[in-house]
Amino acid sequence: MFRFATLACVLALCLNSVAAEKSILEQEGANFDVKKTQVEYLKVGCKLFTDRDFVLKTRPKELSSTRYILNSFAGSTIVCSKAGVAFGLALFDDYHESQTRAVETYLKDNEWTEAEDVPPFVLFHMNGADRTGRLYWKKINKGDTLTLPSGIVICYRYRQQ
Repeated sequence: MFRFATLACVLALCLNSVAAEKSILEQEGANFDVKKTQVEYLKVGCKLFTDRDFVLKTRPKELSSTRYILNSFAGSTIVCSKAGVAFGLALFDDYHESQTRAVETYLKDNEWTEAEDVPPFVLFHMNGADRTGRLYWKKINKGDTLTLPSGIVICYRYRQQ
């Protein structure tokens, strides 16, 4: 009887720790040293880049209440001011084949993880066609510098303290 009770307690603790663990999409977001004018809420119709007229066509539901950093399409460098999870909306399509390869290489080399439970989505529309985006994530530390290639939009969840 004692062994059964002990086993039941251990099992209950394991189940509680699994249930209490947040998915990566719910974890505390990082923050970045950028001008306030560069930070916007991610919503359908928002302009994605400072130097292009591309607007977000669809937003994965998992990214509600998410902010993004408005930067150049050509890429940017940003510094993390608060550790947490950052998300990257990455452009992947046949029209931008060489750019897609550069994005894939950057994400792999810098240990970003694809959010496989979030299907590809329409990032923006250009030249009469939808351009596909995929969601990636990475845990980053305060002081980390992200040097982004062309075609990645950085998003994060921010909870005011």
